[in-house]
Amino acid sequence: MTKISINQEDCLGCNLCSNYAPEVFEVDMQNFKCKIKKDDKLVDSTLIDLSPEQVKQVEEAVRNCPVQAIKLSQ
Repeated sequence: MTKISINQEDCLGCNLCSNYAPEVFEVDMQNFKCKIKKDDKLVDSTLIDLSPEQVKQVEEAVRNCPVQAIKLSQ
């Protein structure tokens, strides 16, 4: 299991993370901030099972987030 969290105060809603990992991240149209897709819901933080490819994509999103709003731990 992998823990992912997005600091909603820091998130710019730039959508960069969902470009890197579209199966994991999505912009919430309610507040225009990125969220994590989990069980047909959008959440700020979660434990999630990711494939090795998704882990690589999320790591790339973490590295490229302009405000370092995404945290990942395994």
